[in-house]
Amino acid sequence: LIDLDPTFNSDGELLYLEAEPDNDRPKALFIQPTGKIVAAGSLNSNIYQQDFGIVRLTTDGNYDNTFDTDGIAVSDFSGGHYDAAYAGAMLSDGKFYLGGASMLDYGIIAKYNANGTFDNAFSANGWLSLSDIQPVDMVVQSNGAIVVVDNGFSDFFVKRYTSSGAIDNSFDSDGEVMLDFAGTLDWNNVVCLD
Repeated sequence: LIDLDPTFNSDGELLYLEAEPDNDRPKALFIQPTGKIVAAGSLNSNIYQQDFGIVRLTTDGNYDNTFDTDGIAVSDFSGGHYDAAYAGAMLSDGKFYLGGASMLDYGIIAKYNANGTFDNAFSANGWLSLSDIQPVDMVVQSNGAIVVVDNGFSDFFVKRYTSSGAIDNSFDSDGEVMLDFAGTLDWNNVVCLD
């Protein structure tokens, strides 16, 4: 039997409700090198709009007010429509990537500083609009390359970008691989490094 940790938010759990409580969904969770907890997913800004929502908690489960002033950062890429983070990857310096869907185009990869602001060294403005992939999982290789996967084409779709956000043409000559194993539907939801 596993007990909840009472030193985390006094009872071992935290429930967060927005003003429109129906579709706030965490999809990615990781620990920064400082021990602080970052959860990301989709956050309902109103009944018609979802945005990338990022919450940072202190090690004891309280909102970290040094992260975007209130512990919550919101990224609206599509101008009031649908954006949802599905995947994330933490870096050793506390910066992190998020990937997911966006009605701006099709998908998004964004790089954030440890404090929740965009890292403008990535793709000029801190985020990259994608026309052919919605990252459902992602990893960062030791050389800084970002590997993302998607299953939106009914096959395993793997794509690699450089640390600056450019397509990595050293990966299968065009930066992407489509794998068809069964001849029908192949779903790819996880990527990991060997």
